[in-house]
Amino acid sequence: MLRTTYRLPSQYLTIIRDLCLGKTYIEPAIARHIPTVRFRHMQSPTRLLSSRESQVIARMAHGMANVHIAHTLGLKDAREVSRLNGDVYAALGLPLTGADEKVARTRAALIYLCDLVLHWDDAGRPVYLEPDGCTMTRWR
Repeated sequence: MLRTTYRLPSQYLTIIRDLCLGKTYIEPAIARHIPTVRFRHMQSPTRLLSSRESQVIARMAHGMANVHIAHTLGLKDAREVSRLNGDVYAALGLPLTGADEKVARTRAALIYLCDLVLHWDDAGRPVYLEPDGCTMTRWR
């Protein structure tokens, strides 16, 4: 719902003077959300990846096989994608052994689609860090 903020002319003059002096003005309703948005941006898993790795994980998350990923990215073959997959798993702290590759691929896709750095507890349930920076919460 869009809400209009009404101001007196003197309030606008103060804002305009501040802007002319190089200060910035942010609507208080928006300013309250900045710390949460900044935290989410800093916790975004894409910040951990190179641009090529981000392209690979995006395609992986949408169900593409390595052969198709290689074709769409103009790579020689699926082996290059496999190497990039390993880099993605390492950056996200996912297991790299051959037996766990399908699990790692699924978890990497989940991390990308949720845009959260997820970790898994001993029972295999995903958890993530809350904006307070201390609390781990089980993901639904």
